[in-house]
Amino acid sequence: MKKLLIFIAFVLVLLFCTPITLSEIKTDWSKESSNAGQNNPNLSPTVLYTSMGSNYLKIMVLSNNLYITDINKNFDLKNYSKVGVESSSTKVLVNKYTPLEKSTVNDDLVNIDSKKIVLENQGLKLKPSTAKALYSMLDSARKEGVEGFVLNSAYRSEASQKEIFNYNLSVFGKKSKTYKEALEKTRLLVAMPGFSEHETGLAVDLFSINGQHRNDFEGTKEQIWLNSNAYKYGFILRYDSKKTNITGATYEPWHFRYTEIPLSTYLFSENLCLEEFYQKIFSGNILEGKDSLFMKVDGRQKVYWSGNTNTSIELEPVKKDVLLLTVKY
Repeated sequence: MKKLLIFIAFVLVLLFCTPITLSEIKTDWSKESSNAGQNNPNLSPTVLYTSMGSNYLKIMVLSNNLYITDINKNFDLKNYSKVGVESSSTKVLVNKYTPLEKSTVNDDLVNIDSKKIVLENQGLKLKPSTAKALYSMLDSARKEGVEGFVLNSAYRSEASQKEIFNYNLSVFGKKSKTYKEALEKTRLLVAMPGFSEHETGLAVDLFSINGQHRNDFEGTKEQIWLNSNAYKYGFILRYDSKKTNITGATYEPWHFRYTEIPLSTYLFSENLCLEEFYQKIFSGNILEGKDSLFMKVDGRQKVYWSGNTNTSIELEPVKKDVLLLTVKY
């Protein structure tokens, strides 16, 4: 029995004291990294959405970040580059319930060229991209024999908006029984300072030289042309007569807002106002049109793109800690 115990002890010593070579515990991390998502199941992304558009895009989630690629491509982290966030946005939502987020708008403005359009007031300004789109739209209208446009209003500072608001409040105050009644009537016609699209530098009020007042714009050839063509140049009729209960504003056939293409074309084709669009977006819906895709991105998320040659991607701030992802096909 004693010899047996000695033998067992000798065997145990051999088992636990045999040295282990480095090669037995070495892991090839570079290989795992280069094949991320293929050989490492822990890095496999979850498919969030598959587009059936012309490019068959696939949107995936990994570690709370988004990855966008062609549907037929294998997932490999080294093939992706980070999408930068634009410093400002043409797609911000501003209305009587939603104040302007100062962080979403830059102060870069340009004077409107009076040779391009008749100005009701000198010194009117817009953001450069809006002015460029306006000139392009006016040139096209002119070629079709529609050239009687007058630019009544463009960018307004918050101080200017306050002055206009207080003036109208004073006028309604003389006709109303209470201050509350006067305030409600004023807010239907004029946005409160800090709540006006004109403060973005993205909105224009366009009249016709054939009319003497904004109420005369309805039915002019300029108004009819804009209703049918403005979306082709990135503009939308902001306050539609059929959407007043949604926008919270009275019908303004002269007020056009620049959102850029493809959002303007998507809104026109789907018959949506900005409020309806963002109601869907903020609810988590991914909206896809004929040539575009839109979705909400949390401000803390990062977006990576594999660089599809036939698509482009924009990431814009639209409210605090919320970005809008736009994919153009």
